[in-house]
Amino acid sequence: MRETMEFKCGYISIIGRPNVGKSTLINNMVGQKVSIVTWKPQTTRNRLLGIVNRENAQIILIDTPGIHQPKNQLGKYMQKAVNSAISGIDGILYVIDAEKPIVLEDEKMIERVLKEAPAIVLLNKIDRVDAEKIAEKIKYLGEKFPKIQAVIPIAAIKGKNIDMV
Repeated sequence: MRETMEFKCGYISIIGRPNVGKSTLINNMVGQKVSIVTWKPQTTRNRLLGIVNRENAQIILIDTPGIHQPKNQLGKYMQKAVNSAISGIDGILYVIDAEKPIVLEDEKMIERVLKEAPAIVLLNKIDRVDAEKIAEKIKYLGEKFPKIQAVIPIAAIKGKNIDMV
């Protein structure tokens, strides 16, 4: 008898504030540069797609502009791109810069995305922060948001723990 393998495909949005490493993450996961990476905030202005192939799955990653309070028409347009990337998807990777404090804007957005789809929080840039601070943030996020699927510390630029995502 022939064994059949189940193959799955899903859309995953990568969301977070500006300069947290969303584009670096997508480039690392895809294995090539598909998204612009720069220190300048709001370089990603539209949703970008990257595809990751795994043995029994295909993941379609959606890179989004950074979440911010829009101050002009371009800012409003970019926030619409973020909003559309949240609805109708299979999962969300919410990226937080581990070097910076977790702010109310992050907390509100995590609450919002958890209403839309399963979410994993990625603490990025762990190569720049001591282990104790990382552990505190993981504990805080886990207690504050028990519906989060996981909190994973990563260093997207170095590829550290990307295989866990």
